[in-house]
Amino acid sequence: MKSIVVARLSRKEPVSFARGIVAASALLLSASVYANVTIDNFVDVFTEGDIDASNVVVANGAGATACGQATQMNGLIIGGERDVFIEVTEGERGVTAEADGILAISSELQTSGTVLVQWDGNDNGCNLAHRLGADLTVTGSNQFAVTVIEADKDATVVFRVYTTSANWSEYSLFVPDRTRNRVFTFGFSAFEVMAGSGVSWSNVTAITMSIINAPTNFEIGFDMIVTPVEYDATADSVADGQVCWGTATETDNEGFYVGHCQSVSDLRGCKALGFVEATGVGGAGDNYCFETKLLPNREYGVVDVDTSGNFGEPHSIGTP
Repeated sequence: MKSIVVARLSRKEPVSFARGIVAASALLLSASVYANVTIDNFVDVFTEGDIDASNVVVANGAGATACGQATQMNGLIIGGERDVFIEVTEGERGVTAEADGILAISSELQTSGTVLVQWDGNDNGCNLAHRLGADLTVTGSNQFAVTVIEADKDATVVFRVYTTSANWSEYSLFVPDRTRNRVFTFGFSAFEVMAGSGVSWSNVTAITMSIINAPTNFEIGFDMIVTPVEYDATADSVADGQVCWGTATETDNEGFYVGHCQSVSDLRGCKALGFVEATGVGGAGDNYCFETKLLPNREYGVVDVDTSGNFGEPHSIGTP
């Protein structure tokens, strides 16, 4: 049986609730309250250090191809290496992929192409190597979360997850024109079996993300790709002077910043209210409530922070 923790005041120095949410989009946590598995945070190779190889891959002219790798052994890239392969399918100009804090993919005027990003372990090449050996369920994960910073045209992003070359599954994500700072989530169960018995999520040897025949004069930017555990939405409520939420599991969790915004999803007009310390024990979750004067037409939410000071993803609880 979960307890309910009720808090009124913070014992932690306040921070901007909006800043906490922004940090969540830039920091991919491998151990937060939701025990995320980091796939990639597309770290800036020039400022973060400890990274090898170029962060820019460019192919110019129809039929041209290019392959590049970035390696990072501190958990910022799953398996330690990100491969990027580009093929120009039409036009005489360039298609570019650049990881500079975000992954930005662009095609020039009258030029289109295919961009494949893959995580298959450290093999220093763009051929699918199946060396990843990852258990995506080890922290209780059951879905992907992908942040699209911006897309200026409609795009379909195809995700494939492999156990072997004969057993893999696929999910197609449609990203509409004019997308801005949106987190897309899709469960493991949404993937379609494409070969054999499909992927075994506890034995993943490769993950790929591709944009096939990207339109001309096109730009899209990705920030984080993780596999988070969902909130316990059944505990969410904003009523009777309390903001309440629940967790299914907690790992290395320091606690939660509570706040309200005009809109949590796009960070408009956010204000911090206080901090609630974590009480989950031994990986188990708990239920929490924060007492405050509720304001109409405001969206309430929380952002978790781990014991290292890293922020998790924002969670919208609702409006009064």
